[in-house]
Amino acid sequence: MPHKGGSNRVPPCATNLKVGYRGYDRTWEEDNYPKSLALDSDKGVEQHILPADLSVSFDHMKGALLTVGTDYQRVSYETGAK
Repeated sequence: MPHKGGSNRVPPCATNLKVGYRGYDRTWEEDNYPKSLALDSDKGVEQHILPADLSVSFDHMKGALLTVGTDYQRVSYETGAK
């Protein structure tokens, strides 16, 4: 059913979805400072990050652009020592 303007034109709409993945395997060494600089241990962390963004944009009124969106991020990690 047409709106009051008499046109049944649907506003142009754009949907944008972005999903990614980042993985890290970080390690470091610790010493016995201040007693000694001798190596005490090797430690590390394994990280997994999954970000996602969703947005919807559409033209309205006289060339204005309205955009709404949301984002999400899931992170997991595991630490360890040798």
